[in-house]
Amino acid sequence: VGTAHIGELGSRENILKAKLEITDGMKEGSCLIINQDNDMLQKVNLDCLKIVRTGQDDKSDIQAKDIVLNETNSSFVACFQGIEKKIEVPVQGLHNVSNALIALAVGLELGINIEDIQKGISQFELTKNRMDIIEKENGITVIDGTYNASVDSMKSSLDILANYQRRKVAILADMLELGDYSESLHREVGQYAVDKNIDVLVCVGKESHYLYEQALCGIKQCYYFENNELLSHALHDILQDHDVVLVKGSHSMNLKEIVEKI
Repeated sequence: VGTAHIGELGSRENILKAKLEITDGMKEGSCLIINQDNDMLQKVNLDCLKIVRTGQDDKSDIQAKDIVLNETNSSFVACFQGIEKKIEVPVQGLHNVSNALIALAVGLELGINIEDIQKGISQFELTKNRMDIIEKENGITVIDGTYNASVDSMKSSLDILANYQRRKVAILADMLELGDYSESLHREVGQYAVDKNIDVLVCVGKESHYLYEQALCGIKQCYYFENNELLSHALHDILQDHDVVLVKGSHSMNLKEIVEKI
């Protein structure tokens, strides 16, 4: 429960309410798996359902400890029912540790043995354009996050970018469907880019001007473009060999054009 679609639903409380509509079709005693690390979901208690909580939080039924985040993969120790098992995740990011925990919970509920669950997670592949990693001949690494964007996915993507040891470039476009929250949430992402010590920030789109304004306080190399065409003409002057470049924005911002241009 983040801020995606908050423009339509009006508040995170309403987003939580909408998400919980999934329980309307569940029989009494059914299993509902909850991310215990999410501040809104922590409040959920439904006596008619079996609730399994996953997360780093010590109140989780399946808890992740000893988390290791690398440039291209992650790992953690899953603790549940008095058991500890090492889980290897073949993609980056703390958010994918959360996803793996939920997958583990689903597997256990379905009676799948832990070895098969470990193997399944270790062979996971991301959906196309959801953080694809593209290696270019000039040493540039492109992280393609052009499928969609929300505040939470922007932050998760910046976390991944920040984990690299090379020059870090973030090309970020508008997050849509935020309504009256658009300015404050774009500014929140701009500040997050500053906090993560991103070296170069490139913003494109009308709403991303708020992101750009916020980031000016802490990122020396900060650029703003009204559209993809203007950005495309400037890419050659902005990018350097061996950069790591995150490209992310809402799908309709057509940032795939920028990935192809790079």
